[in-house]
Amino acid sequence: MKPVTCINVARETGHAVLSLDGAEYAVSLDDLQKILADIAGPRPAPATELLRPSLLPKLAQCPCYVSSPDAGEAAQRGTRMDDAFRALLMGVDEFRACEHLKADEKESILWAVKTVRTLCSGEEVIADKNRCAFPQWHPRVTGGEADCLCPALGKLFDLKSGQIRNYWEQQASYAKSFMEREFLDEITCHLLYCDQQQIVTRKFTYREAISIVNGVVDAVDRGGGPRLCDYCGWCASQDTCPLRNRAAQEMLTLAEAGTLEASFAEIAENPSRLAEFVTKAAVLESYVKKGKEKIGEIMSIAKAQAAGKTYERHEMYAELQKEVGYQLLKHMNAVIGG
Repeated sequence: MKPVTCINVARETGHAVLSLDGAEYAVSLDDLQKILADIAGPRPAPATELLRPSLLPKLAQCPCYVSSPDAGEAAQRGTRMDDAFRALLMGVDEFRACEHLKADEKESILWAVKTVRTLCSGEEVIADKNRCAFPQWHPRVTGGEADCLCPALGKLFDLKSGQIRNYWEQQASYAKSFMEREFLDEITCHLLYCDQQQIVTRKFTYREAISIVNGVVDAVDRGGGPRLCDYCGWCASQDTCPLRNRAAQEMLTLAEAGTLEASFAEIAENPSRLAEFVTKAAVLESYVKKGKEKIGEIMSIAKAQAAGKTYERHEMYAELQKEVGYQLLKHMNAVIGG
């Protein structure tokens, strides 16, 4: 494409002068706008969907991540434990606060509460949801809610159940609001991994917090395409993601060709290739889990039929006759290690 230079824009006369191949051309400002649009090419529509702070760590790993509408048991467990955590910090007696928790959950929450009180050294701890809520400050990110705060010491706490994962992008969003509210230049964030009884701590400056959130949003708005990551199994697009499908196909091709062992031996010599292999192979794990669940379902039908019971289920089960029920059951037990 030949370069076009804008020599002068005369707003009072409503025209501009462009230079192309040494020749000068006068164009109206309306035409100039069209020319510049043609040069720039089509632009994607601006993203308008608001992002929740809790999505930011996932979007930092894959800008195409889509939250699943099904919260699942892990999320329900987290909410149950969070409610007990807040209640205890707000003075509710232990029996009432923890009556809905299992024994291991209660143990984890009691550890977290004790840890917060120890780290705050007697200073006020705020756990009320209204006082821990932060307003929206980024045009693309909603407001959020920390689990508890200690303004006197500039401490922000977030309770995390389940696996130890990265949550710093989420905390950066909270940290900016916390610093603004309390007129602080820096705060300390403590992630309380209650199931493991571990603390992970990080300090945030005001500028750093803003930069982290901006970086994630910019990556999403650029639309750079999907990336395989730790959150693939949670993504609503996991079954249709082209990158996951290609990765799964690569692994299956190696297995079907009978070259998986030889290929792995070669791959294992290169750390970067090994990391890529493990990431791609992990794609199949979610399907293995689904497969085992389906096998378990079929086994239940086969057992019921063997006992003379009838089920009105999907027609795929109609062929599971009593005489083959035992063989099917035996095979499936072997598959799932029963």
